[in-house]
Amino acid sequence: MLAFLARHSAIFLFIAALIGFAFPAVSLALFPFLPYVLFALMLFTLLGIHQGLLVKALGQWQVWVYAFIHAVVLTLITCSIAWLLGASTGLLLAISGICATGSLFATPAIIRSLGMDALIAMAYTIASTLLMPVVLFVNLTIFSGDAFSLDLQSYVIRLVVFIFGPMAFAAIFHALVKPEKLKRIHGKLAQFTIVLVFSFPLGWWGHLEKPGKTIKRMP
Repeated sequence: MLAFLARHSAIFLFIAALIGFAFPAVSLALFPFLPYVLFALMLFTLLGIHQGLLVKALGQWQVWVYAFIHAVVLTLITCSIAWLLGASTGLLLAISGICATGSLFATPAIIRSLGMDALIAMAYTIASTLLMPVVLFVNLTIFSGDAFSLDLQSYVIRLVVFIFGPMAFAAIFHALVKPEKLKRIHGKLAQFTIVLVFSFPLGWWGHLEKPGKTIKRMP
């Protein structure tokens, strides 16, 4: 069954997104569990990546060019279009805040489920996440007329929990487990990861809460 889901993961990802959109109650019920799902996705994906290669990939200039385009260039383009269309200051602030956020933590797992290279996707995700507070600070300075503060403590905790912690665990795991055994273990985990990936598009719509409430965004 897991092998069948893995072979047709692209189709099931699309179906899961449609189900979450069509049944918002289901999506909303699943949404509170997404942080745990994202942690598992990051950990299981990192277990299949040699951490030395990941650190080396983070040193490539192309990765940081992507992070710059993802945050800075995207902010300039979207905010310019919104301003030309007469968007309010509040809407511009919201758009710039969303543009500053990094790639979704589930991206590497989704990329792997589609049969593509998870290493470079993980490097892109980490780079854009590390760049986020700088771009967010600049965007808020430009578009916010009121005093603001960034919760850097919460941001650092998220980095440790979702990125640096799993990276350290994966590095230790690679050091202690023989490569051939590690390959077998990750082969089984990769199939289980597919099921977790489906829960993300299914529960993502839950961040659009009931009318009148604040819109939240997952990492």
